[in-house]
Amino acid sequence: MLFSYWISFVAVTGGLTLVQGKVEQETAVPLAACSAASCAAAKTQSLLQRYSAPAQQITEPLPREKLVEIPNHGASYSVWILISLMLLAISPVLFKEGTAAFCVVVVYLACLSLVQINVKEVMATGFSCPDFLTLIHQISTAAVAAILQRPDLKHCWLVLPISLCNGLSLLFNNTALVYGGVAFVCMISALSPIFTYMLEGIRTKRELSFSSMLPVILVCSGAMLCVHGEKVISFAALFLASCGNFCRAGKSVWQQELLLGEVSALNMVFWNSCWSSCMAMVCIGANEGLKGPRLLPTITAETHFYLLMSLLCAVTLNISQTVVVKMLGAIMQSIVGNLNLVLVIVLSQALLKEDVSGFQYMGVVLLVAGTMSNKLVNAPVEKDPKAQAPASEGTFETSVKQELSKS
Repeated sequence: MLFSYWISFVAVTGGLTLVQGKVEQETAVPLAACSAASCAAAKTQSLLQRYSAPAQQITEPLPREKLVEIPNHGASYSVWILISLMLLAISPVLFKEGTAAFCVVVVYLACLSLVQINVKEVMATGFSCPDFLTLIHQISTAAVAAILQRPDLKHCWLVLPISLCNGLSLLFNNTALVYGGVAFVCMISALSPIFTYMLEGIRTKRELSFSSMLPVILVCSGAMLCVHGEKVISFAALFLASCGNFCRAGKSVWQQELLLGEVSALNMVFWNSCWSSCMAMVCIGANEGLKGPRLLPTITAETHFYLLMSLLCAVTLNISQTVVVKMLGAIMQSIVGNLNLVLVIVLSQALLKEDVSGFQYMGVVLLVAGTMSNKLVNAPVEKDPKAQAPASEGTFETSVKQELSKS
């Protein structure tokens, strides 16, 4: 059975790669090491890599009358259509889990892109210390989590494997970018829900059926079509990016298992941020040294603003990601994370005035169909009230009550 799933994975990857073909030449770009945003880092950067690129020099100035912008109503319509489709995709969460859960998912999706944009602006305006920036993000997240709920020391070592999986996923993705293009690595990273589905099925020993796997395949296929750029196949990049997917899947499944037990969401956020801070310190010692602390007092007011915005987005992202796993489960969290690609296309259309291709529209439709069907097909089953319900069957109100009782 696992062999057949692997064949499906290779078929989807190779088929969509050959259909889309070569579009433009790309080079490998290192990722900004944001711990909680690791699942969306490669995907977001592939579409926003030209966001901070310097403008082309104009040798002869154009006449003033020719510098009038012509409004592009078609682009604005496309933006609203894409936003409506993204909200339609997560609408089952609104009807099944409530308004509060829906708002948490929207905030989670927004922060996935906003944290990347603000980090990119921080480094573009003179503070090019990604490891030190990651350390600031993780320390801030730990401080906020400790204020909201007192940390429990007995959960410290339980959360360590989650942080290790997160760090390894970043390492594998960054290394994959050395051997393959950004777009190809993004396409493989988009298959993360399949790895989460398989790993959760093996871990929980539940039956893996085609009806429950079909939404996952739709989402992954749609996410791969949304990625823009050259799709040159590299087997080394394929292997490394697949290892990164496996580590991200292990992180989500382990999170879900602990959240169903005695570890609260805020405790998990605190200890995960502490372990991630330790790993960031090791990276700082190896790569940057004291460059970050020395450069921090000299940054401009503009950089201070983007730094503050990145802190707010990173803290919100870290907390909301854990809450989404507790509410919806590991598979749905991974699927919802792929919807970030739709938001990236919206930002590219609104800010960069880029055209949306037919393949990207097709990908958005598949993403929406897969996300909706996953929530609707995998309906909660009535069980013994004394039995512990899985994370995908609990409501947001139940999760909040459990968090309050643990605190």
